This record gives sequence, structure tokens and C-alpha cells, in this order.
Amino acid sequence: MKNRWIPWMFLTPFMLVYLCFFLGPALYSFCLSFMKYKGYGPKVFVGLGNYLKLINYQVFWTSLQNTLFYLFGHVLLVVVVSFLLALIIKSKMIKYKSLFKVGFFMPQITASVAAIMIWKVVLGTRSGVINKLLGTQIPFLENLGLMNWSVILVMAWRSIGWYMVIFFAGLSTVSEELVEAAEIDGASAFQRMTRIIIPLMKPTFVFVLFNCCVTTFKVYNEPNLLIGNAGSAAPVSVAPIMNLVTNNIKNGNFGTAAAAGWLIFLFIMVISLIQSALLREDKEE
Repeated sequence: MKNRWIPWMFLTPFMLVYLCFFLGPALYSFCLSFMKYKGYGPKVFVGLGNYLKLINYQVFWTSLQNTLFYLFGHVLLVVVVSFLLALIIKSKMIKYKSLFKVGFFMPQITASVAAIMIWKVVLGTRSGVINKLLGTQIPFLENLGLMNWSVILVMAWRSIGWYMVIFFAGLSTVSEELVEAAEIDGASAFQRMTRIIIPLMKPTFVFVLFNCCVTTFKVYNEPNLLIGNAGSAAPVSVAPIMNLVTNNIKNGNFGTAAAAGWLIFLFIMVISLIQSALLREDKEE
């Protein structure tokens, strides 16, 4: 009996923290999403009213469209660039591999708020570093066609180093003897990449895609701090879907904020199911 209780003694602190600070609040927010609540006073049950309110709200679809734009732009840029960087560092032409890995990884451990404020100075229209060097006045943070891309640039700058390390770890699992054998048999570099390296790294790609998608759906700091002015949130044209949660909390619509949070959870769950399907297919093969 004593040996049976020992594992539970180690698990109890984590289970208590998980129950008090994650599972409990999550269940409470789920119940709150069906109610009208201002943060004080009685709660009024409205059923699916909060969800219908969001679905019929044009700002919801605009924010979702912005988030999907960030999703595809950010994921595509990060996956391609981080994988290429991992290949370059893994190659024999790079000598100081650790130095390059640390250098590219530094943005990931930089405080996000500080990094975004620096990028705001770099991308400024009149006094920005880029425009000063080029002698131009490109409105990176003011033009509607450039604001979204500026957000993607900052997001990718912070993420590329992290996913490069993951791809580098995935490349280390690919048998070098197999690649060398294919080279001896006459396979070109492109054939070795598409028919050996990438197929063997499929689980790594799926993991990177899943984590990158989840991170993008929860993006908040980059659009609001980079595009917003004087502490105000980003305009609707670039606002992510997370703004619906924070804005409703500020306005005292806690039920609507909870419903918005659970809609985001629904989108992330769909991504998780897609990842599970891809991994299941990989195991069956």
C-alpha cells in the first residue's frame, strides 16, 4: 500500500495546480459562455446567445480573416526559412554550428514587448531605421496592405530560431549513410531532399506545423503593440481574434468573452484533429 501511494504523492502538487488554475477555470468559463454576466451581480442564462452574437458580428469574421492570414503567411514563412536554415547549419560548409544556432535562437528568448517596440522603431515611416537607410517613407505600419505583412515579419523573426532548432534535431535522426548511398547511386540533391530527407522528417514537419498554427491562433502582442498607438488596440483591419476576448472583458461582457475563447479552442481542436490524422496515417504506412 505504501508503494502504491508514493507515485500519487509526487503527482498531487501538479494535479492540484492543474485543477485550480486550468481545469476549474476552463469549466467555469465554458458555463459562463452560456450566460450574460458583467463581472458582478446575477448571471442570466442566455443559451447560445453569446455564440450567435459573435457569429452575427462582422468584426468576428474580420478578426478571423486576419488570424487566418497571419496563420498561412506566418506558417509558410517560418517552415520554409527555418528548415532551410537547419539544412545550412547541418551542412559541412558551416563550421561554428553552435554559434549560429544560438544567434538565430536569441529572438525567441527576447522579451516580446521589448522586441516589438524595437521593431516599431525599425519600421517607422518618418524616423524608422529602414526608411532612413533607404531614404524612403514606406508606411509599413500605416498602409493597410503592409500592416499585416509587418506583423507576419515580426512574428516570423521571433519564431524562426525556435523551429530551426527543432528541424535541426529532426535532421539528426536522418541516417547519413542512407543519404550518402542515394548520392552514390546518382540521386541529385533535390531528389535526396524530396524522396529521403523530407519523408523521413514527416513527424517533425507535422509537429512544427501544429505548434506554429496553435501559436498563431493565439497571437495578440504583435498586432496590438506594433500597429496600435498610445496603448490602444490594433484597428479592426489587422486585429486578431484574441482581441474579441480582451475587448469583451474590458467592456464587461464576460459571457461573450468566454464564448470567443471557446470558439478559438474549437479552431485549435480542429488543427489538433488534423495533426492526429496525419500522424495516424504515418504510423499506418
